[in-house]
Amino acid sequence: MNETNFYKIIDEILWKYWDPIEVNENEEARSEYQNYTWQVYKLKIGKASIEEISKHLYKIEVDDIGLLGNLKHCEEVARKIIEI
Repeated sequence: MNETNFYKIIDEILWKYWDPIEVNENEEARSEYQNYTWQVYKLKIGKASIEEISKHLYKIEVDDIGLLGNLKHCEEVARKIIEI
């Protein structure tokens, strides 16, 4: 699988499964998480662990988005990303 495919799959995982603000049923909001795709992509190709990716997603939820965060859900999403 090439790097472009990795990037697209990560973008899709963040949209379908992570979706911390629950907007993925509205296709007009499709770009909502794309600012984070590159960061997660770099972690993935850098061989980051599930723990590192999940903590990164959690940090985005709490620090950038302003939510309480759900570390368990972030771990589930990170597992999907690692399994690509």
